[in-house]
Amino acid sequence: MAYIGNIPKTGNQRKIDFPLDRFGGGSGFNGSSTDFYLRVSGDPVYPGAFQVMAVLNGSVLEPATDYNINNDLIEFTTAPATGATFFAVIFGDRLDIGTVSDGSIIAAKILDGNITTPKLANLSVTADKLANNSINSSKILDDAVTESKIFDGAITPDKLNLGAASLPTAQRVGQFAADGNGDYYLTKLVNSVVTWVPLLNKETVLSYVNYGVAVKTGAFTIDGTTNTYNSNYMLDSTGGAFQVTMTATPSVGDFIRFVDVTNQWSINNITVDSSATGANFLDYLNTTDPQLALDSNGWEVLLVYNGSNWKIVT
Repeated sequence: MAYIGNIPKTGNQRKIDFPLDRFGGGSGFNGSSTDFYLRVSGDPVYPGAFQVMAVLNGSVLEPATDYNINNDLIEFTTAPATGATFFAVIFGDRLDIGTVSDGSIIAAKILDGNITTPKLANLSVTADKLANNSINSSKILDDAVTESKIFDGAITPDKLNLGAASLPTAQRVGQFAADGNGDYYLTKLVNSVVTWVPLLNKETVLSYVNYGVAVKTGAFTIDGTTNTYNSNYMLDSTGGAFQVTMTATPSVGDFIRFVDVTNQWSINNITVDSSATGANFLDYLNTTDPQLALDSNGWEVLLVYNGSNWKIVT
């Protein structure tokens, strides 16, 4: 609890200073003064009524009969004579019994090993209570670190084994590729750097970008019925090069997205042919051609029809 004035010094058996300072001025017994200050090493003390053993001229005085304690004063019933001998001992200071005061228990007062798990309330150990590098892998239970325990951006690319040796250079956000183990990766912006981020499996890739459920592994035709515009096509040319033929008539704003999901386009090129539609492909240099070669690993190519040509957007 809080105290106004001096904070009690608990547990000390202390001897009162002598001669006593008289209430009202002066020092020592004079045969007429009855009230004297209680001091230890010059500091005031505030014992309880029965915490002081007072001895006057060799006789032990009885509290509440021969004297009373009033805050930091001892008030004798009869004024001690001039030259009388005296000593007094305080047996600890008075304390209320209640909640331990904030900051009163310091680390030096706690024995090693005395704070056990049952003594810790849930959520009582916060991040600011943990020293840097104090939690190592041996202290973490298997499966204890779940997705909800990881802050956004807390796991940086250098902490992940991305199989970088088998992935193409990360050039832009939205690239997809598979490494030599067949695991899929997506490029994302991490700390302002385009970085490969692993995805769990093919199903995760498909659901992540809503590309449907099928991966094209051979030649097919975008005819407006079986395969349509405004769709995303995941292409796997592991088995060999093949051609995508476009025969359906496009409308302004139609788009197609092709994605290299197995990092194979540079080995087995994919050719997209739009000659049957009368619409050519328009590249970054404004060059037009009825055929488009997909020949760079890990690419994601977006085509948008502008009313005359298929514009290569990405």
